[in-house]
Amino acid sequence: MFRGCHGCNPHIAGGGALSDNDSTWLKDDPNVGKEGGIYDPYNPYKPKPTPPGHDNVLPPNEGVLPPIGDNPEVIPGNPSVLANRLNILMENQDKSVMDLAKDFKIKYPDPKYKIVYFDNVVKRMQIEIPKEEREQMKLEIPSAFAPDYELFVFDEALFENRYTPNDPVFSDQNKSWYFNTINAYKAWDITLGSNKITVAIVDNGFNLKHTELSSKVIQPYNVWLRSNKIFPQSVDHGTHVAGTAIAVANNGKGISGIAPKCKFMPVQVADKNGIMTTTSVLDGILFALYQGADVISVSLGSQFTGLSHFSEREQQDLIRNYFKEEERLWREVMRIAAKHNSTIVLAAGNDNVLAGIDALQRPELFITVSGTDKNNRKLNKATFSNYGKYSTISAPGVDIYSSVGKNGYSLMDGTSMAAPIVAGAVALMKSLNDTLTTKRIICILQGTGIETQGDIGKLIQLDKALLKVKSGEEVDCTPAPTTGDVQVLLSWNNYNDLDLLVTDPNGESVWFKNRMVSSGGQLQIDMNVEYPDSKTPIENIYWPPGGAPNGTYNVYLLYYKQHENADPNPYKISVKHGQMTDEYTGTINNENEAIHICTFTLGNENSYENPPNENHNNPDTNPDDHRRSQLEEERDRLNQELDRVNKELRRIGNSR
Repeated sequence: MFRGCHGCNPHIAGGGALSDNDSTWLKDDPNVGKEGGIYDPYNPYKPKPTPPGHDNVLPPNEGVLPPIGDNPEVIPGNPSVLANRLNILMENQDKSVMDLAKDFKIKYPDPKYKIVYFDNVVKRMQIEIPKEEREQMKLEIPSAFAPDYELFVFDEALFENRYTPNDPVFSDQNKSWYFNTINAYKAWDITLGSNKITVAIVDNGFNLKHTELSSKVIQPYNVWLRSNKIFPQSVDHGTHVAGTAIAVANNGKGISGIAPKCKFMPVQVADKNGIMTTTSVLDGILFALYQGADVISVSLGSQFTGLSHFSEREQQDLIRNYFKEEERLWREVMRIAAKHNSTIVLAAGNDNVLAGIDALQRPELFITVSGTDKNNRKLNKATFSNYGKYSTISAPGVDIYSSVGKNGYSLMDGTSMAAPIVAGAVALMKSLNDTLTTKRIICILQGTGIETQGDIGKLIQLDKALLKVKSGEEVDCTPAPTTGDVQVLLSWNNYNDLDLLVTDPNGESVWFKNRMVSSGGQLQIDMNVEYPDSKTPIENIYWPPGGAPNGTYNVYLLYYKQHENADPNPYKISVKHGQMTDEYTGTINNENEAIHICTFTLGNENSYENPPNENHNNPDTNPDDHRRSQLEEERDRLNQELDRVNKELRRIGNSR
């Protein structure tokens, strides 16, 4: 029944990881399933059948990964992708993926276009297509289904482990060095963890017979087999990562994990050939979220090649302008995790480039972990570790000794090893207070960590973090709002979630679904995504000095989510453009409402607002008539834009 776990008697029934802390989202999340599948907390191993009437266009069961085969054709690159598959993400909340599937087969009736996977919660489907048509279909599908559907098409990228092999024969024999570096021994005087806290490890596979893990297993899951059959890969990455986070203590063998008394949910996302994809990793994370995991550790990332040859400026351009579709997908996962009060911890990667090129690392409530080397005096970045502003925090990443095989141990390097150290730290923090939000966890880790070298996050100090949690002291790490050529600052006075949306002269929108645009604008601060967050929240969008393009900007306010009764909801918005600052105050009344706040122009107004063929020197042109015409055109355009925003809000509903 359970491969690789004979005699260890893991809990494999649904609901085993749920606790009292999960009662709210179990009641409020409309996506909690009752018919089987990964969204059903009580029966996840039972496949969910495709609804009647769709058998001719969809596979027999929802959320079942199609096998890839032994020799898939892969297009190497940044990232490497499967040649004959594409993913389609749908943002219409008033339609189902089943609707899209039927319309897809009407537009593409040829059997060479096949829907091989679908998920009606995170509304997506995967299509199998002729490889030579891949690029063409990526471009044509969104417009082919507009305006009825808002679609984003992206590749089925291959994922890889974030580790560097390390032969123990050539390694330092002091295998416990990193426990001192993060003050783990002092931390364990405070807590060794709680068996009410579950850490999910999403990885390539596991050896669950290992003595460090066998007694801790709960609800194992293989996303490819949709079963509890777990097996290790030739490179036993998952077993090593799991041991680093939660291996048992005081058993007279090996070494202890950071959170030795917490439970272990193994989620295997590699198939029999070791292949991991965007969809398999996503399904693994969603399984853990809907089965009640408190912490989810993901030491994986997209396969990139040759990134070190890109200049840092080129890397920043990749972050700002590329993989936007995947970023939307992972932001949706971030919102689900926030609703479920689950914390996702990621490895930053080992390419010695900027973190954040991989879109998985961009959501601000994912904890992205860089690695430090063994020089405790200088606290340098490990030579391989990714770095930059998307590096949330750091942990040791060199010569990490942990479990492999049936009962073996090995040293490994990589941010893959640093991430489970932080995941274990988060599990200990939640063992003291299981209501901690991810934002507060990040604040505490950063506030108690120590400075590092190499443009990476602070190095965690576990004892100080636990003492801060134990004290119950309120912590706020909201950064000071950044200003520039353009700055829009929103403030309000309750737990409700308000959002800014600013359109630039190019028509691009900066908001929570698109935090950075090509013109340089970015959403720096976005508060009250989680509840509770702050009674005095702010939100800040800005363009850096010298970076804002001339032209017309529009500012909108969205009432995204009501967390407490505060109708009408008061707000204050400060708009700085050039040398001018305007202030707007008022109230917004209804959840999902969008209101237009103001329009302003940066630079020479005549260069951007006047019709291109207008002759301003014509004495027969009445200036008042001309200005009236301008204002009427602007009013019509703004009404159209406001209508678009309101439709967008209705589509996304309460998915955040």
